[in-house]
Amino acid sequence: MEFVTPQAPFSFSPSPVASTLANLTAACLSSTLPSPTLFGGEILNVTSSLVSNYTAHFWYPPNFFNSDPPLYGEAGNLSFCNVTVTYTHPGQNDSINVNLWLPLSVSDEVYIDTNGNRPDQSSVSNSGTSPSWNGILLSHGGGGFSTCLPGFVSHSALSQGYAISRTDGGHPSQSLTTPDQPETESWAMVSPGNVNLYLLQDFASTCLHDMTVISKSIVASFYGTAPKYSYFQGCSTGGRQGLMLAQRYPGDYDGILAAAPAIYWPKLIVMHYLAHMMMHSLQEYPPACELDAITKAAIEECDELDGVKDGIISNEEQCEYDPFKLMGKEIPCEIEYADDDGNEDGERRQQQANHTIIKVGYAGPHIAWNLWGGAPGSIREPNWHPLTHSTPLTSFASTTCFRKNSTCVAKPSPLMLDWIRLFLYKDPSLTAEDLAKRITLDELVRLFHQSDEEYHSFLSTSSPDLSAFRKRGGKMITWHGTSDEAIMPGQTVQYYEEVLSFAASGVSTDAKDFYRLFLAPGIQHCGSGDGALPINVLPQLRKWVEEGVAPDLLEGESFGRHHGDKIRRPLCMYPLVAKYKGHGDMRKAENFECASSF
Repeated sequence: MEFVTPQAPFSFSPSPVASTLANLTAACLSSTLPSPTLFGGEILNVTSSLVSNYTAHFWYPPNFFNSDPPLYGEAGNLSFCNVTVTYTHPGQNDSINVNLWLPLSVSDEVYIDTNGNRPDQSSVSNSGTSPSWNGILLSHGGGGFSTCLPGFVSHSALSQGYAISRTDGGHPSQSLTTPDQPETESWAMVSPGNVNLYLLQDFASTCLHDMTVISKSIVASFYGTAPKYSYFQGCSTGGRQGLMLAQRYPGDYDGILAAAPAIYWPKLIVMHYLAHMMMHSLQEYPPACELDAITKAAIEECDELDGVKDGIISNEEQCEYDPFKLMGKEIPCEIEYADDDGNEDGERRQQQANHTIIKVGYAGPHIAWNLWGGAPGSIREPNWHPLTHSTPLTSFASTTCFRKNSTCVAKPSPLMLDWIRLFLYKDPSLTAEDLAKRITLDELVRLFHQSDEEYHSFLSTSSPDLSAFRKRGGKMITWHGTSDEAIMPGQTVQYYEEVLSFAASGVSTDAKDFYRLFLAPGIQHCGSGDGALPINVLPQLRKWVEEGVAPDLLEGESFGRHHGDKIRRPLCMYPLVAKYKGHGDMRKAENFECASSF
């Protein structure tokens, strides 16, 4: 986990804290904050540091992590208390960190304990844009093999006054900013042939509940009152974590925002190898521009099936584009070569390559046809899901090209390779080349089933029984982009329909009373794409939890469309769709309505 570097770290003793804190800044720098109590865990250390004049940078264009509301640029002169709790599960040889960022003042709206006590803020440094605590605990999820993402993912929430918590799950997390990433095998195995099941369990579920218990304890000790409400927010792995909390630890959070969740992780990761298996079988590796041309042609053909020409496929069910129509045709191609030397001559050659003309081969259309679900009897059936026609194929069939010999090779993602070689073959000596030789279609089918058999109970979050979460009054929102290039939106639709069916078959109320799904046409994994990104979702979740006002639609706004125009759309609660009314500016949300079909 990438923590903010402590400026003045202190180790706290487990002595109790006074009911009234004299000063939150002093509390951050003192040794009076007690260690939390964690059943099944042993607290090893609690440290804190005062962070002053911190500058928060926001992602651009906005995506899931800074869209509540959309924030741009940076927010400076922030001050907060940076707390880290390190603990272990005795006998499991793990070491896990929970990190909290705590505002140094308290909003007047926050109720402070039953005696009316509150910290004295008379000398609290809260200059500039430093926020006051809004009384809410907001825990953040991770991505890939990381249970948390880098600190800048939390900047948006920090600037709005949330008390933020994250957990590293007991192993190094992704940085998203440097090419050198933690080696998965540093934690995935105890020895060749033996997976570290304790750390996998930490990653999958255990550390999520631990984080909740520790975070609520630290917040209560620091501010003298428990958070009024607690929320969890995550996308991808973070979305899976959100569902895991609702299913396995339903009492932990009042509201959960679980976007693009990796519900069927064991199956999903193996299926990411399908396109690579096809390329190896055909010994043909199409460059990215060829696959992009196929996606572009599909969008052009199916764009207006919803009655609107906007560069987005909203009516996916009616799209039947045949990718083989492009086979043999010459197309302009921009190829980035891995062996370009980067000097002036190399840059000039690369510019020339931008005008290359290539002929579409067989592999590209073949991959598209299979990933779109055109091939009957594929291993996606009956419980797997195709890509949509607007999903970038390059994520599933990534290649690297070389100028020297005018060839391309497969470039599978490290996450996929590590899952197959470490968790399935359990052999860290295997390379990408070894897997290319070994994995045929039959072997991929075998791995697909092995992965689910061994790890479903660890990682999958497909239980439709959310009755305990409903009974405790929890509310959950899931949104999923229909052009998601990492997790097929059909997985989320399948799961949500199973939740609806389960609730309807029992004594539960309608599942829509506590859980709602929204699809975002044209949006890719956790953001980007030409569609309208869901924005201000967390405020809607809070309004549902705190005021009982359920969202029938989400706001959608586009960012960074290639041709420069901006669109705004209502994102309707599934299964409704945003239908153009037939008049008015197609870029404005008020000219669309939620309907059962286009």
